[in-house]
Amino acid sequence: MSEEELKEDGPAILVYARMEKADKDDDYGVEGDATTVERHLTLVTEAMLVAGDEVDDALDDIAEEMEAAISDFIIPGFESAVVRLRESDIDLVTDQVKRPIGAIGLVWQIRYRTDWRPRATANNLDADMQAFLRGE
Repeated sequence: MSEEELKEDGPAILVYARMEKADKDDDYGVEGDATTVERHLTLVTEAMLVAGDEVDDALDDIAEEMEAAISDFIIPGFESAVVRLRESDIDLVTDQVKRPIGAIGLVWQIRYRTDWRPRATANNLDADMQAFLRGE
C-alpha cells in the first residue's frame, strides 16, 4: 500500500496466509492408511493507516474489530476448525514517507483437518492433468 492510497482511501486491511504445515505422519487410521491430515495454517490480518496524533488508539480499535471478526468466523466446510490468536505486532513506518504510517498485524493459527488424498499416479490422473504433464 502506498502512502497516497492510504491518504485517499483511508485505512487498509490486508488478509493473507503466511504458511501451512501438515502433520500427515500422525493421521493414520486403524488399517495403517492415512485417513485425514491435520493442517496448521498461519493467517495474518494487517491494518495500515496514515498516522495521526492518535495512531496507537486508531490501530488498537482496528485490531479489536479484526479480532472480533476472525475469532467468530466459521469456515464453511470446516466448522470444527480451531482459530487462535498467536501474536500481534504494531509498527510505525517513518522511512521514505512524508507522513508516518501506522501498522498492526495479528497472527492467527488455524488448525483444521482434511481428507487425505493419495498421491496421483499416471493411472489415476484426470485427462486435463495428463495433458498438462505432457506439455499440451
